Amino acid sequence: MIESLGLFDRQVAEELFAIHPEWQAFARAEDDCGENALIVSLRAPNPRIKEPLVITTEEQEVSVFFDTYHGHFNELNDGALSLAEKITSDQYSIVSFWRDAQFCCSSLCENSALPSSNDDYPYANRIVFRSWSGEHDKELSCIGRD
Repeated sequence: MIESLGLFDRQVAEELFAIHPEWQAFARAEDDCGENALIVSLRAPNPRIKEPLVITTEEQEVSVFFDTYHGHFNELNDGALSLAEKITSDQYSIVSFWRDAQFCCSSLCENSALPSSNDDYPYANRIVFRSWSGEHDKELSCIGRD
C-alpha cells in the first residue's frame, strides 16, 4: 500500500509507521486528485465516539480528525503526530460547546484542566467532553448568554 502513495504521502506514512507500526493495519490509500493519499482510521474503544480518529495526507497536508475537533499541519512532526498521540493516550479530551442542538466550537484540553463552566464560550448552554477511552466523558449544562 505504501508504494502506491504519492511522494509526500509516502514520506508521512513511513515516518508514522516507524513510530506506530501497529497503525499500518488501519491504513489505506485513497485517490486525491490523481495521486494516492494516506488514510489511517483508528477506532476508539469509547462507544460514544461514532467515527474513527482519522489521519490523512489529502491535499498535501496532514490532517487529524476526532469527534468534533480537527487540525491541519504541514507535516507529520509539525503537530499532527502529537495531536493523535495526545488523543489516543487518553491524556486529552475533546471539549465541544453547544447551544441546544447547534454546535458552536471545540477544543483539545488536557484532562487535568477540563473546564467546569462556559466562561470561555458564554453563548453555549451545554458542554460535551469526549475522550478516547470514554473515561473522561461527561456533559455539562450551563446557562447560555446571548
